[in-house]
Amino acid sequence: MIRALRRQYYQKAKAIIFVVDSNDQDRLDEACEELHRMTNEYELKHKSVLIFANKQDLPTAMTLDELRNKLALVEFDENTKWHLQAASAVRNEGLKEGCKWLANTFITKTDFMEPIVETFNDSTRMKNNLLSGLSLVNVKKLLNIFVQF
Repeated sequence: MIRALRRQYYQKAKAIIFVVDSNDQDRLDEACEELHRMTNEYELKHKSVLIFANKQDLPTAMTLDELRNKLALVEFDENTKWHLQAASAVRNEGLKEGCKWLANTFITKTDFMEPIVETFNDSTRMKNNLLSGLSLVNVKKLLNIFVQF
């Protein structure tokens, strides 16, 4: 039921953080389907994907290699950055490293020219508005002068 509500958040999403239970092999196929369905949504295409492989502290947890294969991570689009991070939420392990990776993907995606181009475009727009405003003032002054004669 909650899955149906998630789509309303997709438009503003900058990335996907997906948490998988490394100890629950029975639901891994369902997790794989859901992960790939989400990454194929129009609003989420080419967003960075951080996958936390949680419960790595348990002795029967799947390894990262097993999860990489079972989640079919190599099938992601080549434009999708992804990272599989071992984690244990109860031990607070791997969370910081995963979030650091995700933060770094935002830094590398930044277009440093964008603010410069935006400023140039704004300046041009302001100049044009100012010139057209001045032209109207001059036309009104000229009209006033002609009306006086």
